Amino acid sequence: MATAKKITIHDVALAAGVSVSTVSLVLSGKGRISTATGERVNAAIEELGFVRNRQASALRGGQ
Repeated sequence: MATAKKITIHDVALAAGVSVSTVSLVLSGKGRISTATGERVNAAIEELGFVRNRQASALRGGQ
């Protein structure tokens, strides 16, 4: 049985034409990202169906 590939932050960055860091900043709401860039990232998230894994984020952030 084949399983669907999970959409990653890297996939979103590639689709939006931005860096992984920029996607991360948009997701966290931090940083100074232009409105146009934020909209491109959010459109890519919506289009790809990206769902943030909060447990992984907490582990990565040491929280």
